Amino acid sequence: MPTERLIEMGNVAWLDVHGGNGLFLDMAKEQQGRLYEVVDDRSYMLRWGSFVTDKGPSITLRILDMDAKVEPVDMGTLGFLPSHVAKFQRCLQNRDQCAVNRPVAGDAQGHDH
Repeated sequence: MPTERLIEMGNVAWLDVHGGNGLFLDMAKEQQGRLYEVVDDRSYMLRWGSFVTDKGPSITLRILDMDAKVEPVDMGTLGFLPSHVAKFQRCLQNRDQCAVNRPVAGDAQGHDH
């Protein structure tokens, strides 16, 4: 499909974006927002993210199933060490402290943060 046609489609799609920064698709700045769609009686949110490249905008749509069941996951399952979880819990109880944690490299998510 020609690039010009894809840009036209992006311009039309941007008109339905909620919470976007700008009324129109702007080829000169990064933009983000949300689209809401219903397909086969299921609700979906599409997170729009676009950034500027030398050859025009690069647009990514992340599709989130709003009707999907989400199960709670604890920090240990995500790869955090028990000592990190304990430190984080202590910080939550004290308004004057802050902690920055990340999972152990290679655990749970398969990549380092």
